[in-house]
Amino acid sequence: MTKNVTFLCFKVDFFDVRHIHEIKIKANLLKVKDISFLFLSVLILASILHLAQSVIQEEGILEHHI
Repeated sequence: MTKNVTFLCFKVDFFDVRHIHEIKIKANLLKVKDISFLFLSVLILASILHLAQSVIQEEGILEHHI
């Protein structure tokens, strides 16, 4: 379980350094099967944020050309 938690925190660190300690505390309280769900949730959230950022950039480019 320790390896899974460390791996999870490393992946979260890539997205947002501020939440590492919160994720570590929560992951330590969760069961092993829940860690995979938490990791998947972080990936989905990161994908949504990346998509939103891409849309905002495209809208900015369109407004600039108009």
